[in-house]
Formats: sequence, C-alpha cells, structure tokens
Amino acid sequence: MTWNLVRRENGLVELACEHGVGHPSQRLTPKQYYYKTHGCCGCCQKFGASFELAELAELTKLGVYPRH
Repeated sequence: MTWNLVRRENGLVELACEHGVGHPSQRLTPKQYYYKTHGCCGCCQKFGASFELAELAELTKLGVYPRH
C-alpha cells in the first residue's frame, strides 16, 4: 500500500490511500486541526501497519520525532 501526503489549507495533514481517500494523521497534524472522523474506505484500519510506517517516514523526512 502506498500513501501520499496531502496537506489541507486548514492545517489538516492526511495520508491518501490508493483509492484517493484522505486519512488524517494524528502525528503529522497540529492538535487543533486534527479531526478523528473522516471519509473512510477502511484502508487506515486494514493497512494500519503501512499507514504507521508512512507517517514515520514523513516524520523522518521532516526531522521530527513521533509524538506518543
């Protein structure tokens, strides 16, 4: 599964799946912009491990350590 980074104008950062659906990234989005609900096709749960790896790869590119 390949995830593409999408930055919305409102500050929300999402990882888009192969279906073009944006799944919000809690680690990459400032807390005030993060929304737990999103249009979902199930990829963020079905491919959760690859979603986590994509988030960590983006954080590495940015030089930021993951928040827990």
